[in-house]
Amino acid sequence: MARLIRGLDNTVLVEFGELAIFFERNDGDILLESTGDGDLAHIRLEAWDAPPPEPDTSWTLVENTTIEGGTGFVTVGSVAEDATERFVIGPPHFLYGLTAHTQPAGELPESGPEEELEEAYDSREPERWLIRFWPLKDAFDPARHARPDHVKLPAADGRTLSPDEAEGEAARPSLLDGVEQRPLPVEVPVSDAADWPASRITPEQAAWEERRAQRITPPTSPTTDLTTDFATVFMAAEGLPPDTPFDRFVAALRQRRLAEVAERDGWPDWWRELAQRYPDLGPQWLPISHEAVHWPAERRHDLARALVARLRVSTILNPGGARTFTADIRTSTPRTGDTCRGWRWEGPGAPDGESLTVDRHVVYEDVMSGTTLVTGIVTILWRDEEGYHVRDAEPVEAARLLCAEAAWAASAQSDPGALPSQG
Repeated sequence: MARLIRGLDNTVLVEFGELAIFFERNDGDILLESTGDGDLAHIRLEAWDAPPPEPDTSWTLVENTTIEGGTGFVTVGSVAEDATERFVIGPPHFLYGLTAHTQPAGELPESGPEEELEEAYDSREPERWLIRFWPLKDAFDPARHARPDHVKLPAADGRTLSPDEAEGEAARPSLLDGVEQRPLPVEVPVSDAADWPASRITPEQAAWEERRAQRITPPTSPTTDLTTDFATVFMAAEGLPPDTPFDRFVAALRQRRLAEVAERDGWPDWWRELAQRYPDLGPQWLPISHEAVHWPAERRHDLARALVARLRVSTILNPGGARTFTADIRTSTPRTGDTCRGWRWEGPGAPDGESLTVDRHVVYEDVMSGTTLVTGIVTILWRDEEGYHVRDAEPVEAARLLCAEAAWAASAQSDPGALPSQG
């Protein structure tokens, strides 16, 4: 049975009757025709581990396709407007199934007094979208997905692409046509989606799913043998449908308890207003209040949105709560979720193997200072004024980087201009 890994609800402004699904580091964006033009639309994004069941008949299917998922991060929005926050559909460089369903906005009266028309427009149900993703197979190719910074690709007009330009262009197989290629001297690892952190649920969601599957006797039951599932009883008590997904359950619960928690923890009014819009923000007041009180008033909304997005993504990429640390990252365009080599100067007496434990190498020992330069394979979780916050890479992540290092190193020794492929 297919399992919902995560979901995200957002509202975006539709312009020119089009929405687009943008895939990070993949030019294969998908356009969706919308009835809106200057109207808000509710967007529901869902990541599943297998093809999901069909939604109810109120939804109309408008897209059913497969596509390479790039880094595994997507956004949805109009080209000219802000998109949804970045959503993790699963592991990077997999082929994905995708469906998009829609529900039209509420109808408007054709004529009437201006005030009534405006009231009808403001109160009508917005257009809704349900966009779902699920992994099909590993599509990693070091020739297209792990090109070293110093290797340049030619553009169609003959000039040399910058790293930023080539980042998207390298995902187009057509650009490799006509370029000398040869089989990889190493085997390309093939992974299962379930092996990746982005395909796992958090311990909190796992406990919730286990709890809602339990059978219990409702307090109002006249007999002890009349049982029902926990979800039906508990969700009904919270005023929620029994099939409410975990992300919506948590958001609803935090909204219901917002006033109580705000009073208990002493939230200022402006934080309460932000927490009403971003339910995940509320629990962060105590840990970061010493910083948040200094947020400029005009930037509070942007800073809150960025903080919530960072917390959500770092939890997805590190569901087991592995130790995090800062490291120097030397690649030209590092982004959250990338796996690469991290570098650190470790002081004298630093515990050996505390960080940078995956493919760890001691590069240099400075005798005079007693410090040691070490490197290891890490995955980037977020970046702030302290630098890149990372964790040690997991086996499937490290395997891809080691494959790319071996492939490109061998290629450079043989022919610096050759592009390796999967043969």
